[in-house]
Amino acid sequence: MLRPCQGPGLQCPSIGQNLDAFVSKWAASGAAERANKDLFLADLCAVLGVAPPDPSTGDPERDLYVFEREAKLAHEGGEATIGRIDLYKQDCFILLTWGRLLSASSLRKVAKMASRSS
Repeated sequence: MLRPCQGPGLQCPSIGQNLDAFVSKWAASGAAERANKDLFLADLCAVLGVAPPDPSTGDPERDLYVFEREAKLAHEGGEATIGRIDLYKQDCFILLTWGRLLSASSLRKVAKMASRSS
């Protein structure tokens, strides 16, 4: 398993220096989740020294670490719609920026939806 700042092409920045700039930048931003989340998360990756997400291709087989991953959402009565996962990394995590906490059962449900769309 790679730790942050290790691996091909990754440089380990001085997290302390970059963290101060990161906090200053984002403390001054408005609370506009839709407008800011992708840039915020990309900046966070840079501060942590980890690779940012890949560009989305629209192909679930290739979209293994992307913003806005499609997920099929099942509804009562058998209807399904397409939703989006704000940040998805296969076999690692899903990140949803809904501005609220989810229960463990809700998170499991979302994770199952994500795995079904791949």
